[in-house]
Amino acid sequence: MSLINANQVLQHADRHGYAIGAFDLVNLEFLNGILRAAEAKHSPVILLIAEVHFKYVDIEQITPAIEYMASRASVPVVLGLDHGETVETVVRAIRCGFSSVMFDGSKLSFEENVRQTSLAVQIAHAVGVSVEAELGQVGGSEGSDGLAVAHEEFYTDPKQAEEFVRRTGVDALAVAIGNAHGL
Repeated sequence: MSLINANQVLQHADRHGYAIGAFDLVNLEFLNGILRAAEAKHSPVILLIAEVHFKYVDIEQITPAIEYMASRASVPVVLGLDHGETVETVVRAIRCGFSSVMFDGSKLSFEENVRQTSLAVQIAHAVGVSVEAELGQVGGSEGSDGLAVAHEEFYTDPKQAEEFVRRTGVDALAVAIGNAHGL
């Protein structure tokens, strides 16, 4: 199968009541293991490469290998940018062939997050790429192995989340509800 966008697998999972594993990918050995496990369970899979890992993973080099392996997989495969912090990073991932992107403007003001996320959505949707965004601040840090607990003032406000989704047109929203990265 070729890479597909996250909306396709997430909508199917929602309709049929199951979850889809999403795994950070940092090398080809991880890729092989993740795909073998997904195929063994007959489950779609979401492969993620976080912007913080770009120092270890050259996305221009690894994406063709991922596309090749996905084309041979017997299950649907999504390749997603995880926690892209700039619109430029989103564009880079799309140009490389990612089928889904996450723009993380959670450290920006609400209005600036809306503005930049909307731009990322406009660019990605024009080429059939799904978009996730983040609102509120999740504790810990992406790419870390330490625990930091989120404080309530960083939790996502439900009314603000509704407004954010309406104004940006994102396909999915990551919210802060006390969860933490790096576990």
